[in-house]
This record gives sequence, structure tokens and C-alpha cells, in this order.
Amino acid sequence: SSPSAQPEQLILTSPPLPKHKLVPASGTNKTRAFSIPPEYSLEVEYTRPAGSTGNSSGQKKNGKVTVGHFGEWVTQEGEFVESVFEEKLRAGLAKVLGE
Repeated sequence: SSPSAQPEQLILTSPPLPKHKLVPASGTNKTRAFSIPPEYSLEVEYTRPAGSTGNSSGQKKNGKVTVGHFGEWVTQEGEFVESVFEEKLRAGLAKVLGE
């Protein structure tokens, strides 16, 4: 590629973290409620300039990738499970980018 060619660009940003939801319990004991953890997401912006990778027209895509809630990729012992997070991130990116 030529030195003046613009590179592809992928920007991931984190919107404000959502709050958990408190749901009242149903049934006979209505004094207790339970919490539903928030699902975290990332905003995706992808840009491929015209002329890059043999493409004559540019491309721009935007979307949201939901990576799930904290308990899906962090164990009770506090260990980050990278493989689970990576799988959710890759699947979400593929959906947004149409791959």
C-alpha cells in the first residue's frame, strides 16, 4: 500500500455504566427483592477509507456490542476469564461489522 493510504480504524468506547435493576419478589413474600446485574456494552465505530485494501469505496459502520454482565466473565474469586469476554466481544464485533 502507498504511504499516503489511510488506515482502517476501529474505535471502541464505553458508554456510562448501567445500573443494576431491583425487581420486587413475586409470590407470598413481597418484602424481598432481587437484583438483576447490568449488561455492559461497547459502542463500535469502524471506518475503512476509500481505496484501502483494494476497495474503491469507503465504508463506515456503527453499532453496539453487548459483552454481558460482570458475572459472566469474572469468577466468584475475582478472576477475569479472558476467553469468555473475548468470545462475546468477537461475536458482537462480527455482528456489527457484518462478518
